[in-house]
Amino acid sequence: MIFETLRQFDDIHTHIAGNPRAVCSLSPEKAIDLTRSGLNQPFSIMLHPWHICQYPDQSLIAQFAEAVMICSSDPRFVAIGECGLDNECNTPIDTQVLCFERALAIAKESHKPVILHIVKMWDQLLLSTRRVFGPNGAVAAEANGCRLIIHGYRKNLTLAQQLVAQGYYLSLGNRYNTDVLTGIQPDRLYRETDETAI
Repeated sequence: MIFETLRQFDDIHTHIAGNPRAVCSLSPEKAIDLTRSGLNQPFSIMLHPWHICQYPDQSLIAQFAEAVMICSSDPRFVAIGECGLDNECNTPIDTQVLCFERALAIAKESHKPVILHIVKMWDQLLLSTRRVFGPNGAVAAEANGCRLIIHGYRKNLTLAQQLVAQGYYLSLGNRYNTDVLTGIQPDRLYRETDETAI
């Protein structure tokens, strides 16, 4: 399964290209360019909430959907994301929710795991996941081939346990709560570097 494919990588989320053992998060345009090249780099295609407002009429959604379609047969394309919800960015919340749910729907159609960017919008994460995958949310998503992985998790163990109980997975970077590392079973955790070279 694709989940086991993700386990083969040392790093499931980075923005630094060049490491064939790290999944590089790419914009739709860069993902299409990579598909046309011979570079040995696993990648995900992002629809980041920070970037949505830079495109008129949410045209980034169309670019994202096109990139997923073009890259669908490329074995280096291993995940969707990062995508998500961020209560501290300039993109209006309703636009973020629309784009996020569209990204989840595309992940559902393509049976890809999803790298999630979530900042202070945990309730909306649960609501959106249930809207797209049904009342069982992340559990149903995984049954459909769409493991939902919250990247860069830094919050407390209590929230981590609640998220894991709901069916989500967590990815830890260079900054994390050590209680989460010791208090969550290892098969629910991934590693990442994000924007650092560590």
